[in-house]
Amino acid sequence: MRDPAVAADGHSTVQMLGSCGEATVDETACLASLPAELLGAVLPAAGLVSLASSCSAMRDSMAPFVNGWLERGLDALFRKACGHETAGANLYGARERWSAFVAARRSLALAKCSLRLEEIRLLLHAHRLAPAAGLRHLSLRNNGLGDDATAQLARAIGSGALRWTETLFLCGNHITDLGLRSLVEAVQEGGGGAAAHGGAAAPAPTALCKLHCDNNRLGDGALFHLGACLSRAPIGRLRLLSLRTNGIGDVGFGGLVHRLLGALPVLLPRLPELRLGANRISDAGLESLVEALQEGVRAHPALKRTLQNKIGALDLSENPMGDGALMARFESLTMRNIGRFL
Repeated sequence: MRDPAVAADGHSTVQMLGSCGEATVDETACLASLPAELLGAVLPAAGLVSLASSCSAMRDSMAPFVNGWLERGLDALFRKACGHETAGANLYGARERWSAFVAARRSLALAKCSLRLEEIRLLLHAHRLAPAAGLRHLSLRNNGLGDDATAQLARAIGSGALRWTETLFLCGNHITDLGLRSLVEAVQEGGGGAAAHGGAAAPAPTALCKLHCDNNRLGDGALFHLGACLSRAPIGRLRLLSLRTNGIGDVGFGGLVHRLLGALPVLLPRLPELRLGANRISDAGLESLVEALQEGVRAHPALKRTLQNKIGALDLSENPMGDGALMARFESLTMRNIGRFL
């Protein structure tokens, strides 16, 4: 049976609507979020054959379906955010109730809610319709979202839909190296200004300064991508990047260290506080760091204090390290108590 969201010529409904030039980005994104069974009910009423030539009529005919879907979805999100299963007294006041609920908070937690991709789209769509300027901290921990939902979040960051969010928790979401790359690049593009875009107008700025991606499926590629981003431009306002309890090893860590060393005066100030605890970084990774520190101090003595401060904020706790002599060398270079470091 053919997907009701796909026309006979193979083009999706969303592609046809977007190509008409009349649909807004939000409307197209909202349509893309509709479940297939709802599209199956909508399309006969909208008239699929004449869709490309009657976008306005289609939107009018779809309005009851879309509004009902938004109300039901936001009511479900409201119940998950409140931690109870009782629906609001008036289902069709869900949009206003959700907007008031979010507007009154600095923090929103939707952790361990078994969120689906379409619910993330719905959350971001609602945020575009009624931006919550007071919302500073968003937690989506332990939902198993994966890279597709992460890409939606990255697009929201890049478009400015989450421009006021300062802290984002994405721990326990099966995010891979590619997912982290999309997030970091979105933050970079949102905070780099026109200079980072070849003089073109920059995307809406983002206030994101703390990104937590602990307990995901990140590997060495995560730090390779981070190093590549740092080489291009500062990563917006990002001050802290937590990647604890992943699969990052000596190859990725050593690669980041050597990339930093290759352009230390430029890249060191851009480096956010890194939390890499409980990964797979061994004495070999620590040795590469110690050697890079020694070389960096010799080549750039004026950067010694900055280097000590930046490395002093590095978290490598609970990694498989145990070479006492190597730890002593590190401590002598950074003037840091090695006990706090490991």
